[in-house]
Amino acid sequence: MKIAIIGGGIAGLSTALAFKKAGIDFHLFEQSPEFGEVGAGIGLSTSTFTILEKLGVGEDFLKIAVPLQRFVITNHQLKKVLNVPFDGVGFCIHRAKLIEVLSKPLLKNDYTLNAQIASIDEKETHVEIKFKDGTNYKFDIVVAADGIHSSIRKKVFPQIQARYTGQTMWRGIAQINLPATFKNKMHELWGMNKRLGIVDVGNNNYFWYLVRFAQENQKDDEATIHNDLKKLVVDHHTYATNIIDATTNIIRTDLKDIEPGNYPWHTKRIVFVGDSIHACTPHLSQGGCQAIESAYTLSGCLKKYDTIEEAFTTFQSIRQEKIQFINELSYHFGRFNHQRKSWKDTLLQSVLRVLPEFYMRKKFEKTVDIKYLASVDL
Repeated sequence: MKIAIIGGGIAGLSTALAFKKAGIDFHLFEQSPEFGEVGAGIGLSTSTFTILEKLGVGEDFLKIAVPLQRFVITNHQLKKVLNVPFDGVGFCIHRAKLIEVLSKPLLKNDYTLNAQIASIDEKETHVEIKFKDGTNYKFDIVVAADGIHSSIRKKVFPQIQARYTGQTMWRGIAQINLPATFKNKMHELWGMNKRLGIVDVGNNNYFWYLVRFAQENQKDDEATIHNDLKKLVVDHHTYATNIIDATTNIIRTDLKDIEPGNYPWHTKRIVFVGDSIHACTPHLSQGGCQAIESAYTLSGCLKKYDTIEEAFTTFQSIRQEKIQFINELSYHFGRFNHQRKSWKDTLLQSVLRVLPEFYMRKKFEKTVDIKYLASVDL
């Protein structure tokens, strides 16, 4: 059985590593001239690290990832609201470095770069892919890992659309000296109808993100973006403006997800993984985690079951409940902590201070639970 993986991001590369682990024949196609990803930092849970260990890249990951010991929520002036009561909440790593870790074990004959799809046609016995350079291939299965704006999904399932959540995120990496209290921690400053995250990524580098409600498809002026953002956080602690000043490249992204629903994740021979079918907002730092979990689960199902239909159906049934839980939790989390009135900020922070630890721990444990993978372990 020959399988094509379309997309060389986190989902596609994780699928390739899982196929290698399972002894499944594959070839990965990436449209860019090299593996890489636009972005800044990314958070991964300790349970996701367990999967990376199973895929053989855990040691390389630990060399460059920063372990996060605590998640701290404060008001916009850095007055502590809540120490989230979980030790070892995960890791933070630059997205480009994560791609390097995931792509390093692949051999030259495992992938093709600069591979831009011209057409994809699903037949009864195979899937035919034609590329813009004139080459064409036939595969038994195609794994679509081409992101939230998946061209394959738009062709196969045009009814499944990305949903704009009403929020925009700016993000970057700042090289700056901050107090020791920021080391190995993730801080979020809530208030003034915004959320500012500051996360240690090592060597006095901090991944930061600023989220607010905004109209879709707005553009920044590159000449004034630093001053424009500093105006947005003028009421925040001075660290906010200092971090913006210390950032060279600032990225803006409208936050979108795929709304949970009772729709298929596959056809007869095409199956979707990662953001191409279950994109969630980044508010819980679970997008990359869930892409890696899906890659591992799909590989285990293809290894375990005799038919493609059974493997695909089981893959979706195993993953769908957790994905929907995380998608909905992330969507609502990203909205309730942006209060448009100052008195609502005060009320929210008062509630958080007395929120029972068992409630938060229950939600957290459900988010990072991977015991279900025992049924499809590689």
